[in-house]
Amino acid sequence: MIENLRDKGIGLEIRNDIDLIPNKSLSTLIGMYSKDVVSDILEENPSIVDGWLAKLHKDFILKKSACEIQNDTTACFDMKGFEVFERNYNGWINGGYIKIMIDKNNPLWVCKNPVKTKISLKLSNQDSMSRNNIF
Repeated sequence: MIENLRDKGIGLEIRNDIDLIPNKSLSTLIGMYSKDVVSDILEENPSIVDGWLAKLHKDFILKKSACEIQNDTTACFDMKGFEVFERNYNGWINGGYIKIMIDKNNPLWVCKNPVKTKISLKLSNQDSMSRNNIF
Protein backbone atom coordinates (compact mmCIF):
# COMPACT_ATOMS: atom_id res chain seq x y z
CA MET A 1 0.00 0.00 0.00
CA ILE A 2 2.78 2.45 0.91
CA GLU A 3 4.47 1.86 -2.44
CA ASN A 4 1.17 2.58 -4.20
CA LEU A 5 1.07 5.97 -2.48
CA ARG A 6 4.61 6.72 -3.71
CA ASP A 7 3.57 6.19 -7.35
CA LYS A 8 4.34 9.26 -9.49
CA GLY A 9 0.73 9.51 -10.67
CA ILE A 10 -0.59 9.80 -7.11
CA GLY A 11 -0.73 13.22 -5.50
CA LEU A 12 -2.65 16.33 -4.60
CA GLU A 13 -4.39 19.17 -6.43
CA ILE A 14 -5.35 22.68 -5.37
CA ARG A 15 -9.10 23.34 -5.32
CA ASN A 16 -10.84 26.69 -4.83
CA ASP A 17 -7.46 28.38 -4.38
CA ILE A 18 -7.07 27.06 -0.82
CA ASP A 19 -7.84 23.35 -0.41
CA LEU A 20 -5.45 20.49 -1.09
CA ILE A 21 -7.46 17.56 -2.38
CA PRO A 22 -6.54 14.08 -3.68
CA ASN A 23 -6.01 13.81 -7.42
CA LYS A 24 -8.03 11.19 -9.33
CA SER A 25 -5.47 8.43 -8.78
CA LEU A 26 -5.29 9.07 -5.04
CA SER A 27 -9.09 9.24 -4.85
CA THR A 28 -9.21 5.79 -6.45
CA LEU A 29 -6.81 4.40 -3.84
CA ILE A 30 -8.85 5.96 -1.04
CA GLY A 31 -11.92 4.27 -2.51
CA MET A 32 -10.12 0.91 -2.61
CA TYR A 33 -8.53 0.99 0.85
CA SER A 34 -10.76 3.46 2.80
CA LYS A 35 -9.95 6.97 3.91
CA ASP A 36 -9.04 5.78 7.42
CA VAL A 37 -6.36 3.39 6.15
CA VAL A 38 -4.90 6.01 3.80
CA SER A 39 -5.02 8.69 6.53
CA ASP A 40 -3.19 6.46 9.02
CA ILE A 41 -0.49 5.61 6.48
CA LEU A 42 0.04 9.28 5.57
CA GLU A 43 0.23 10.33 9.23
CA GLU A 44 2.86 7.64 9.83
CA ASN A 45 4.76 8.38 6.60
CA PRO A 46 4.86 12.15 6.12
CA SER A 47 7.63 11.72 3.54
CA ILE A 48 4.91 10.61 1.09
CA VAL A 49 3.02 13.88 1.62
CA ASP A 50 6.33 15.75 1.42
CA GLY A 51 6.90 14.34 -2.06
CA TRP A 52 3.43 15.41 -3.20
CA LEU A 53 3.94 18.90 -1.78
CA ALA A 54 7.36 19.19 -3.41
CA LYS A 55 5.74 18.35 -6.75
CA LEU A 56 3.14 21.12 -6.25
CA HIS A 57 5.93 23.51 -5.23
CA LYS A 58 7.78 22.70 -8.46
CA ASP A 59 4.56 23.39 -10.41
CA PHE A 60 4.29 26.74 -8.59
CA ILE A 61 7.83 27.71 -9.60
CA LEU A 62 7.15 26.79 -13.24
CA LYS A 63 3.83 28.70 -13.35
CA LYS A 64 5.34 31.72 -11.62
CA SER A 65 8.13 31.78 -14.17
CA ALA A 66 5.67 31.40 -17.05
CA CYS A 67 3.51 34.20 -15.64
CA GLU A 68 6.28 36.68 -14.87
CA ILE A 69 8.76 36.00 -17.66
CA GLN A 70 6.59 34.73 -20.51
CA ASN A 71 3.41 36.69 -19.63
CA ASP A 72 1.38 33.46 -19.86
CA THR A 73 -2.16 34.52 -18.89
CA THR A 74 -3.22 30.97 -17.96
CA ALA A 75 -0.28 30.61 -15.59
CA CYS A 76 -1.01 34.04 -14.11
CA PHE A 77 -4.65 33.07 -13.55
CA ASP A 78 -3.57 30.01 -11.51
CA MET A 79 -1.17 31.97 -9.30
CA LYS A 80 -3.60 32.90 -6.50
CA GLY A 81 -4.13 29.30 -5.39
CA PHE A 82 -0.44 28.58 -5.64
CA GLU A 83 0.43 31.63 -3.53
CA VAL A 84 -1.82 30.35 -0.72
CA PHE A 85 -0.25 26.92 -1.14
CA GLU A 86 3.26 28.41 -0.92
CA ARG A 87 2.50 30.03 2.45
CA ASN A 88 1.20 26.71 3.76
CA TYR A 89 4.14 24.85 2.20
CA ASN A 90 6.62 27.12 3.96
CA GLY A 91 4.87 26.32 7.24
CA TRP A 92 5.18 22.62 6.42
CA ILE A 93 8.90 23.00 5.71
CA ASN A 94 9.33 24.66 9.11
CA GLY A 95 7.63 21.77 10.94
CA GLY A 96 4.02 22.88 10.78
CA TYR A 97 0.91 20.98 9.78
CA ILE A 98 -0.69 20.86 6.35
CA LYS A 99 -4.39 20.20 5.77
CA ILE A 100 -5.49 17.71 3.13
CA MET A 101 -9.19 17.38 2.41
CA ILE A 102 -9.41 13.59 2.09
CA ASP A 103 -13.17 14.04 1.85
CA LYS A 104 -15.49 17.06 2.02
CA ASN A 105 -16.11 16.96 5.77
CA ASN A 106 -12.96 15.50 7.33
CA PRO A 107 -9.62 17.17 6.81
CA LEU A 108 -6.44 15.23 7.46
CA TRP A 109 -3.76 17.23 9.27
CA VAL A 110 -0.23 15.94 8.66
CA CYS A 111 3.02 17.22 10.17
CA LYS A 112 6.37 16.79 8.44
CA ASN A 113 8.12 16.10 11.74
CA PRO A 114 5.54 14.61 14.09
CA VAL A 115 6.70 14.54 17.70
CA LYS A 116 4.84 11.35 18.51
CA THR A 117 3.14 9.15 15.99
CA LYS A 118 0.14 6.95 16.67
CA ILE A 119 2.27 3.81 16.64
CA SER A 120 4.89 5.20 19.03
CA LEU A 121 2.12 6.39 21.35
CA LYS A 122 0.56 2.93 21.34
CA LEU A 123 3.93 1.29 22.02
CA SER A 124 4.79 3.68 24.86
CA ASN A 125 1.35 3.12 26.42
CA GLN A 126 1.78 -0.65 26.22
CA ASP A 127 5.27 -0.36 27.71
CA SER A 128 4.06 1.75 30.65
CA MET A 129 1.19 -0.68 31.24
CA SER A 130 3.57 -3.64 31.34
CA ARG A 131 5.84 -1.79 33.80
CA ASN A 132 2.86 -1.11 36.04
CA ASN A 133 1.99 -4.80 36.05
CA ILE A 134 5.46 -5.72 37.35
CA PHE A 135 4.86 -4.04 40.70
